[in-house]
Amino acid sequence: MCVRTLIALVATCATFEAVAEAKPLWELGLGAAVLTGPDYRGAEGRTTFLLPLPYVIYRGKFLRAEGSAVRGLLHKGDRLEVNVSVGGATPVNSDSIDAREGMPDLDPALEIGPSVNYTFSGSEKGPWEWQVRFPLRAVISADSLSPEYRGLVWNPNLSFDAREWLRGGWRLGMSIGPMFGDGRNNQYYYGVPAKYATPQRPEYRADGGYAGTRTSMSLTNRIGNVWVGSYLRYDNVAGATFDDSPLVGRDGGISFGIAFAVIFKTSSRLVED
Repeated sequence: MCVRTLIALVATCATFEAVAEAKPLWELGLGAAVLTGPDYRGAEGRTTFLLPLPYVIYRGKFLRAEGSAVRGLLHKGDRLEVNVSVGGATPVNSDSIDAREGMPDLDPALEIGPSVNYTFSGSEKGPWEWQVRFPLRAVISADSLSPEYRGLVWNPNLSFDAREWLRGGWRLGMSIGPMFGDGRNNQYYYGVPAKYATPQRPEYRADGGYAGTRTSMSLTNRIGNVWVGSYLRYDNVAGATFDDSPLVGRDGGISFGIAFAVIFKTSSRLVED
């Protein structure tokens, strides 16, 4: 359950880097998050999660953890940045979905890999920043502590971050871009092996390639020792290589989440952020 909770949290909330100033090396907090969205991209049904939210910030030179966004900085220039980024997907109970009845559950999945980001307008030290990002991630599912490789995903996107730009200290993030998955990843989510085929759910083999589009927006704020955040995301799988899979119930789906955390411990050592 601990593994499922942590991966679900990584998959949902988003935070942003702050304007350069002296801040504690690390901060610890605890809160809760409510998340709701389709069971998986293209699914007919929806699931709502109420989860504890461990809030961890670490402002190291090479390793950085901001809320639930984790990255390892490999290269940093004025415009070009290369880092290791992390994402994920929440678990799915197949028995609660008509299209997947009798099929194995989808385990929570951790996504990790390099991301090349290029800033073409603004800067991370300014009030706003435009970037193009190219994250390529390996997908690893985890049922308890038994990991299994589930292929690769690629989500090039156009991103806009506004820091200390909105009134009241609110920070805005928006991104849009296509998604791609290799055959192994698409088969895991949308394939129907022969042994699970039925008259209503024929055997289906998913190919690699275009996997739809993703558009997202998030708002976060730090008010004293309380952090609050929310996100809104729209996924559309129309035109994807697997859009004729019997496991796809609808083209579009909206996900939403809201979270808070109380910061109760900070490092006495300050670093420039």
